[in-house]
Amino acid sequence: MDVSATWLDDQEGRRLLQKLHEAKIRADDTEAKAADEEEARKAADTKLAADERAKEEAEANQHAAEAQSAADARARQKAEDEARQANIERKAAEEKAEREKIGSAADDKMQAKIEEALSRLPADRKCPAGYDWTQTATGFNHSPLHHYYQCITHFFRLIMSARSSLVL
Repeated sequence: MDVSATWLDDQEGRRLLQKLHEAKIRADDTEAKAADEEEARKAADTKLAADERAKEEAEANQHAAEAQSAADARARQKAEDEARQANIERKAAEEKAEREKIGSAADDKMQAKIEEALSRLPADRKCPAGYDWTQTATGFNHSPLHHYYQCITHFFRLIMSARSSLVL
């Protein structure tokens, strides 16, 4: 056997083994690269899904905040309206109390003057002809209308004397 022939066969075998090994490495690299790309795609999909969920949550939170803000604004407006109404009622009560305080003093003085004026009027409150003067919501009326014109002068004198004594 020829030594050179076996050496050539060995070299050819090594070269073929080398090619086979390189092909395997390329295949492994291609598989690793494909796996890396698949992993990157899955990571991107996961990130995209997480971003969409975060966006939906942010929109939901924004809507909830807007609803809460609107509710707060309504509550604040209601509270302001109630405070304004309470203030109006308080002022009205204070003014009423002040009027009653002032009015009661004036009423006492006025009542005394009215009593004095009434004491000077005839006790029977009749006209000189004997007819009654009746008090109504709008003033005094004379009982018989035909006698009214004769007694009107007398009545006005009575009223004017009572009024002059009522002036403060």
